[in-house]
Amino acid sequence: MKLLLVLAPLVAGCNVPPDANKYPPPTVSCAPDDAGAVCAPPPSSCADQHWIVYYDDGQCVNNQCEWTTKFFDCHGNDRCEQGRCFGSGPTLPGSYGP
Repeated sequence: MKLLLVLAPLVAGCNVPPDANKYPPPTVSCAPDDAGAVCAPPPSSCADQHWIVYYDDGQCVNNQCEWTTKFFDCHGNDRCEQGRCFGSGPTLPGSYGP
């Protein structure tokens, strides 16, 4: 399992991403013939009201898919729901995310 912590600049009022160890990727098997093959990512989810947790760079290793855990900040007043950011600002109305 690879873990990546995405750090935001230290600015007053800025959110700090959650601990990547609390959001391990799911366990997904892949066939022995798929060694080194790319694994499709599992769905993203909300780590909290501001951060999306998602999995990237999936590879089949020893019959298991391995991903890098990453985070996406929904920014400011936007919020995470069902693995997507929902914007309330004039420049990002609607949903967005990784």
